[in-house]
Amino acid sequence: RSSDLTKESKGIAFVKFAKSSQACRAMEEMHGQSLGDHTKPIKVFIAQSRSSGSHRDVEDEELTRIFVMIPKSYSEEDVKERFRQFGDIEYCSIIKNKNTGESKGLGYVRFLKPSQAALAIENCDRSFKAILAEPKNKTTTSDNDYYSSARPEPTLHDHAASMYQYEEPVDRKST
Repeated sequence: RSSDLTKESKGIAFVKFAKSSQACRAMEEMHGQSLGDHTKPIKVFIAQSRSSGSHRDVEDEELTRIFVMIPKSYSEEDVKERFRQFGDIEYCSIIKNKNTGESKGLGYVRFLKPSQAALAIENCDRSFKAILAEPKNKTTTSDNDYYSSARPEPTLHDHAASMYQYEEPVDRKST
């Protein structure tokens, strides 16, 4: 980008990648690097779309946690087993009914790196309906009727569980 009056570079560039995982990997590998001998280290961030209404940089922490639909019979170990192929998992949690302790068929997986979370979203079985999770500080629930055996994750409304019917994942390796 350049200043309209001087046509001098402001030192800002935008690069669009085909996949989110590629953009995350570029951020992880390039942030803090110098492009030449006498240049300052560069700052690499994931930009938000103009339609998002927010003009702030997205923090790494917001890019590492995904939300998934799972069979109600899944344990945290089952979830880890399905997602560890995409990277190092910091933790996973299953959302449970506070009164009964039964799984709601919903869970979170937090990876160590944004590129790992992006790879999981891009490549996991579609039946998991994986999406990037809302940041914890954007909680809108007033009545906390969910809990997790690992960490509290009160970010969903009751109707979220009934919005999706879980379909058994297809084992891509055997097809």
